[in-house]
Amino acid sequence: MSRPADSRPWPGPKSWKKILRPHQIRAVAAALEAAEGRGEKSLLRQRRGAILADEVGMGKTWEALGTALLFLSRNGGTAVFFVPPALRQKWLKEIEDFCRRVLEADSNRPIKKAAKKLRKEAAEIILSTNRFRRFSRGTSRLAKKCRLLILDEAHKARKIGRAHV
Repeated sequence: MSRPADSRPWPGPKSWKKILRPHQIRAVAAALEAAEGRGEKSLLRQRRGAILADEVGMGKTWEALGTALLFLSRNGGTAVFFVPPALRQKWLKEIEDFCRRVLEADSNRPIKKAAKKLRKEAAEIILSTNRFRRFSRGTSRLAKKCRLLILDEAHKARKIGRAHV
């Protein structure tokens, strides 16, 4: 049984179709729409958020990175990633790999600028989930400039931030 084609227009550069798989393209388009609070079917329209959920190995990390780059290239600011401590090095490597591929393939100036910034700030913006409670108070310099929050393995951070839910 074939799935119906997604009617969302692709908000990114055509060159990304060589970097991301078709299901990732659809996920990035939907997540960007939700993060920007657009779309009548947005699950979290009031909160401006999205949930990426898929099987292991389907590329959710690159979907999140694609969403972050497009969001930041259009809206400015900084993205902050909360990840389990055991995955921090993996995320740093994935940011490096993804941004390198984007910089090689893309000629869009705002996206290139966002990719360079994301790559440069990676060590500062990839935080372990055990720092979520402190960040959620909103008093740090990083919290004040954060425009997009990405939480990997959110179920592991649930008990940490329970008092703030």
